[in-house]
Amino acid sequence: MSREVACPNCGGPIEFKMGSAYVLACPWCKAAVMRTDRDLQTLGILADLVPTAPELNVGDTGSLLGGEIVVGGRLQLDHGRGPWDEWYVENTQTRQWAWLAKAQGRWYYTLPVAISGPLPTWEQMGPGQRGSLPGVEGEWVVGERGESKVLGAEGELPTPIRPGVTGRYVDLSNAAGGFATIDYGAPGDQPQLFVGRSLNEGEFTVGTRAMISPVGGGVEKVEAKRLRCPTCGDAVPVRLPSATERVTCGSCGSLHDYSNGELKMLTQLEGSRQRSPIPLGSEGTLDGEQVMVIGFMERATQVDHVTYRWREFLLHAEGKGFRWLLEDNGHFQYIRPLETGAVQRRSKFAKTVSYQGKTYPMFSRANAWVETVVGEFYWKVSQGDEAELQDFAKPPTVISAELTNNELVYSRGQHIEPADVWSGLGLQGSPPHQVGVGIIQPNPHSMKGCLVSMLAAVMLIAIAVVTSGSGTLVEGPLQLPPVSRASPDETGSYASTTPPFHVDGPTVLSVEVAGTPSNQYIGANCALINEATREVREFYIDFGRYNGVEGGYGWSEGSSRSDVHLDRVSTGDYRLRIDPFWTAFPQPGGPAGLAPPTGSIRVSYGDRSPTCFMFAFVLLLLPGFFTFLAKSSFETRRNENKNA
Repeated sequence: MSREVACPNCGGPIEFKMGSAYVLACPWCKAAVMRTDRDLQTLGILADLVPTAPELNVGDTGSLLGGEIVVGGRLQLDHGRGPWDEWYVENTQTRQWAWLAKAQGRWYYTLPVAISGPLPTWEQMGPGQRGSLPGVEGEWVVGERGESKVLGAEGELPTPIRPGVTGRYVDLSNAAGGFATIDYGAPGDQPQLFVGRSLNEGEFTVGTRAMISPVGGGVEKVEAKRLRCPTCGDAVPVRLPSATERVTCGSCGSLHDYSNGELKMLTQLEGSRQRSPIPLGSEGTLDGEQVMVIGFMERATQVDHVTYRWREFLLHAEGKGFRWLLEDNGHFQYIRPLETGAVQRRSKFAKTVSYQGKTYPMFSRANAWVETVVGEFYWKVSQGDEAELQDFAKPPTVISAELTNNELVYSRGQHIEPADVWSGLGLQGSPPHQVGVGIIQPNPHSMKGCLVSMLAAVMLIAIAVVTSGSGTLVEGPLQLPPVSRASPDETGSYASTTPPFHVDGPTVLSVEVAGTPSNQYIGANCALINEATREVREFYIDFGRYNGVEGGYGWSEGSSRSDVHLDRVSTGDYRLRIDPFWTAFPQPGGPAGLAPPTGSIRVSYGDRSPTCFMFAFVLLLLPGFFTFLAKSSFETRRNENKNA
């Protein structure tokens, strides 16, 4: 029930309307008035609110997660990067209250949670720290650790505030989209825990306005303010006055703080007169999103005493937040921010991260600084700002971490072709020439070609095995001379002829000779004779096997068999004439080889030559082999930039 009372500071009438409110900003004297069971207390005098084009007004009604709410008050804080608004809302039925805030284009709500156990100290909660919160399920990750002070307020608030007093806070998130804040307050205060999550389309409305834009919705046109540079007097457009903190004059390169609708000159930036390669104000579609280019930075890092530079363009899409377009040596990435808790990492030193079930290995790690600033930015950017950058690449995607002493920010970059950037933003001319291989540039050489050629080769062998016919035509012992000879007997005394055999051709005949040589060489003059035509095909077969002892170690070499393949043997009856001989070659430490070896001969047939099959097999593998080499070469060039 509302109650009208007199302000203890000025005596003006004030009224507490919200059941869960304990503090009210007096509209007459700006005093923060807290009610207690006994009386009213003044906590201090609030400064005037900084104009920030707030999206909610005190007294607005709407719907949050299906429940009716009313906006009870607005608290304005300074986190060191400019004013920050948070809204106190109350459910009209349950009287449950919550905080609402908007960051990076997304709305977040948090509810007070009773602390059921000790919380880590502010000093222990470094960016990237992982762990649990008492009374809250899941693993939480610290995204930001900072300090803030109350600037001003309006309406009613649910907790005491102390204007001008610096307090400490930690923001956390988890893999399920949860968001939490620990408000440590000033030294000596008891910490407060607030837990909630980001809001999705349809979960938050005010009046008839949907506060969460539909996915794929267009960009709300923002009327740009044109101010005059305090340094050179030239026009300075501010395209996003509701979120801009820093603006650079494109004419003189001076950096300005933007607040209260005015520009305040901060410093003269070296090198910032250079124009953005993509004109600021350019609008179009990138990766399915309507965007506008509002800022440009050039950043640099140094590796092995060599300085490397790249360019980053800040994009804005109303209802979706901010995006980045990164260009490095003509290679582009389209970048979206990620909740810190959405990325899984065992520790801040781990060389891999996981996101949506995929593992990304670390590609590079370096300290980077800002060299050039052009346009406008949603944070207080300055020339020389430093951060540690870590890239975890799995082409065509990269998960990037940007780490400072008090903040950890993750983002997800997707490769985008330069031609798509130029056509999507309607730019004139041609995109920059690509140099080398980009960190997440897709490899144009697909292993599918390798797999196809390997599959074709396997199928060829399978077909050969299934369709080719084979069998033995004749086999038997090989008659060898009783004594060692250097060549066949000229009289042909030991020559023999196999029984006749029939060939269904054309086919391939295989003649195989095997034996038991021991420090012996076996050779044979052979001839395949067509019984009908008397056509003769002569060939020679030889083999040998040797062994001995040298330096106290035994050795052996050679073979105990050999074969010859005769192609295109036509249909007919044939005999095989073979004139063998053997020669002893004694080796130190081995047998003398004087005893005659034994041997055998076998003639078989097959539809195709094994040599032909192997040649075809190799030919089919060649495309895959060269694809593999090209793919490996591409990855080698990519890894030239790897330092992790």
